Amino acid sequence: MFKFVWIFFVLNAFTLLRFLSKKCLPSYGKSNVSLEELFNSDDEVFDHFASVAEELISELKKSKYPQSAMSLIGLMGTINSLKLAAFDLAEETDTHLYAIKTMLRPAIEHFLRFSYLHMEIVKHKNDAAGLEYRKYCAISETIALIKSQFALEADRDIQTRVLKKLRQIDGFEISNRQLEQIVAKWSYKNIARKLDRQLNKDKEGLNFIRQLVSTYSELSSFVHGGINAEVYYHSAFASETLDKEVKREVSLFSFLAATARSHMLMLGCHLNPKFQTPYNEYSKKMVRLLGSMDDA
Repeated sequence: MFKFVWIFFVLNAFTLLRFLSKKCLPSYGKSNVSLEELFNSDDEVFDHFASVAEELISELKKSKYPQSAMSLIGLMGTINSLKLAAFDLAEETDTHLYAIKTMLRPAIEHFLRFSYLHMEIVKHKNDAAGLEYRKYCAISETIALIKSQFALEADRDIQTRVLKKLRQIDGFEISNRQLEQIVAKWSYKNIARKLDRQLNKDKEGLNFIRQLVSTYSELSSFVHGGINAEVYYHSAFASETLDKEVKREVSLFSFLAATARSHMLMLGCHLNPKFQTPYNEYSKKMVRLLGSMDDA
């Protein structure tokens, strides 16, 4: 039953990808559709979701997986916040392309985490994944903090400091092995592999996830000041294609944010059939949004 529900979710969510899968990601972005039209379509989709969001969140809080649902809502929110920042930069000037691409990397990472967590909720129908994810966040943030404070210490000493810090948190008992297992499980590479296996029979969804992971890796050059990013930006500037590149990237931001909201509504349908009508209407609006991104 649960497997069927997940497959149904995947087929519905990724059917929308057929509008974008004519060429490799991220190659969409109609040259004759303005950013203003894209932004207006994005607003329409967002406003529809917002009209049922309060009721949906209330339903999710009463479910068997409230912590998992709240993590999904949080990730959906961060993806949308990054999208809005990218929209503001794109609206100001196309020379903000470098900054837009830099922000795209965390948006992709958040989307992959969101997709994996959603998959685990639908598959197991309990709060285990969400509770573990919150534990992972505490661990990863503690590791980053300790590493920044004791950067010159040996890895073993840093891990000892991390465990000591974590054990100060009420109810947070964890061994070295458990720490390593949780960190490995929630790494983006492991998440990508699990999504890849789950989608192995859905060509469009699989193709999208694989290209998304590839894009995430390529964007590392922008985050870390690499030569490839510099060459790419100067090439776009010299060839006067900055506007086209900006449109392509903000289209992807919009798609990731809209898809996350679609997944949340699909989860709502699984909890209460009253969300089926809002979900159906949202899907229609999302198709129109994708039309403003599709290649000419």
